[in-house]
Amino acid sequence: MAGRINQIIVDVVIGGIQRFNPNALPPSLDLSPLSGDETGVPLEPYREVLELARERGGAKCLLEAGRLIHELSDPILFVLLNSDRVDLVIEKEARLGRFIHSRHIVRVLEQGERSIQLEHASLGPEPPRETEDLAAAGQHIALLEQVGCRGLGLRFPQSSTPDAWAFLGGEYAEPGAGLAMCAAPYAVWHFEWERFEPTRRPMEGLDELLLAKETRVELNETSSAAAELARLIREDLG
Repeated sequence: MAGRINQIIVDVVIGGIQRFNPNALPPSLDLSPLSGDETGVPLEPYREVLELARERGGAKCLLEAGRLIHELSDPILFVLLNSDRVDLVIEKEARLGRFIHSRHIVRVLEQGERSIQLEHASLGPEPPRETEDLAAAGQHIALLEQVGCRGLGLRFPQSSTPDAWAFLGGEYAEPGAGLAMCAAPYAVWHFEWERFEPTRRPMEGLDELLLAKETRVELNETSSAAAELARLIREDLG
């Protein structure tokens, strides 16, 4: 079955790679398979481009691609950012996941006063690829910065360097490789911040107003059974 991902997310990742690490993708690369329609972009061609970028530019280039989120103007992003808490951003993301990705979700594992540990997981039996984990983590760096996390840092606790910062003080670093006993070294993200300064005061009714104008269809698997399973899991997440 073919998974789907929102065209906006694909454009952010590919555009971010081209902007910040231009040598990670060859200029002659045909990106036409990443031009989707109202049902999103198929996962396989997207994954192939991410793998190529990692081979040429390292894992760091996938993290850094998320910087393009800072330039994005999109109703779903505005809904996410209409928040004054980090966990509220993640809660909203779970509810809006049907517009973002047909298979993948982000959930809270642990939360502290100035930290949060998230997991990038799958709604089905196949977990996200390492490259997908990295690209999604990079997008969340930008999200947390925009909502008010100052002095933000990111570590990958399941990687070979669990205490090393892959992002800190605005700088990106090549994350440690995976471990033999861990199939998903970049699936768990540990974020910490020095202080939280909310950039927005949530406006009552704004989320509903923005979503009322949303015309994109929900991203579903080609299998009706898979789509129903995804719906039930997302309802359980909130």
